[in-house]
Amino acid sequence: MREKNPRPACAGWPATTGFSSSELPRRTRPAAMVSGAVASAVLACGVTTAGAGEIPLGSDGDAGSLSFGGLLQPRLEYDRRDDGDHRAEATLRRAWLDIRGELPGYGLTFRMQTDVGGSASVRDLWLQYALGDSWGLRMGQYTAPFALSRSVGGPNRTFTEIGVAANNFQIPQGRDTGLGLLGGVGDGRWEASINVFDGRGRLDSRGDRPSTDGGLVTARAAYAPVGAVPSHTSTLGNTRQPAALSFGVGGMAAADNHLRDWTLGDNDDVPADWATGTVDVAASLGPVTGTAAAFQRRVSPDEGSGYDDQGWEAELAVALPVVDQEVALRRSVLRRDVNDDRPDASERGGQREWSAGWTAFHDGHAWKTQVFAVRTRGGDQPSDWQAHVQHQLRF
Repeated sequence: MREKNPRPACAGWPATTGFSSSELPRRTRPAAMVSGAVASAVLACGVTTAGAGEIPLGSDGDAGSLSFGGLLQPRLEYDRRDDGDHRAEATLRRAWLDIRGELPGYGLTFRMQTDVGGSASVRDLWLQYALGDSWGLRMGQYTAPFALSRSVGGPNRTFTEIGVAANNFQIPQGRDTGLGLLGGVGDGRWEASINVFDGRGRLDSRGDRPSTDGGLVTARAAYAPVGAVPSHTSTLGNTRQPAALSFGVGGMAAADNHLRDWTLGDNDDVPADWATGTVDVAASLGPVTGTAAAFQRRVSPDEGSGYDDQGWEAELAVALPVVDQEVALRRSVLRRDVNDDRPDASERGGQREWSAGWTAFHDGHAWKTQVFAVRTRGGDQPSDWQAHVQHQLRF
């Protein structure tokens, strides 16, 4: 399930992999979308034309290297609710600039990835020290390893947006600042990590919530008896790959934490102790790829009674007889406060989602055109229907 090398969008640009995101869509004015796209493209093509797509450090590059890449993902969106409300707009869903470097003499690698679409933000900002050939000690802001949906980057997933269940059980925006041990053995057959974060979320979102006194711990392990474990350089979908099968398990826990509203809508300033677990499976055989994941979380807020949340989701992607095209389906379900025995109690804060999509690939996952239809419903609220048409260009 490894990614094909994408064709560079500008001459001399090295292939890049390992992008990850599943933030909620950002609404962007058309002018901002165009200006962000132009700025990113000009910067990318200008730098690579100058031969600086990969910059060797030292006289012969023996001291290390810097590499540059990025991604543009313009989108047309249409939303309609059953109560009659609707809207249509153009957005720049993603506009990433990615800088990576390595200093092998010191055993160091680093990454800085920013999103320049709309309001600029920093996604990844970390430094990693190698502990042998397969393990590393990472420090900074990075994706919190926990679930399969975050192990594979957004542009590489069958559906670029995470389902309602996985999105609720991960930490908001998927990233935090901390220290972690990450690695694997057996040529991708085993991967594992354990991480300690400060529990306050992404750097550019900390002003939106109260400060947190407790920390956050996450861990994940995965094993592939066939093929390799899906990772940030893997692809899901664009099938017709060698057979693969992998299993994963993850856990996450925090104390006195404000990352979400833990009172189910009563008071978002109340912290909570909570613990979350997940199990998942991913398989591919010929033209078919499937994934499934289940989630469980126990929440003990400082005010009110404790409760449990549950969720699950499954995806199926099938390659069409037409070359480099596929169709995909997803079902995602979130149940809140499952111990409440009142009728339909778990639907009050729960959500259900059906998604379907078509993708045309151009040179692997580097460039692709996608059409999605998504139906979500929360409790007794009107259904929300969304249609997305987007194009992805990776350079």
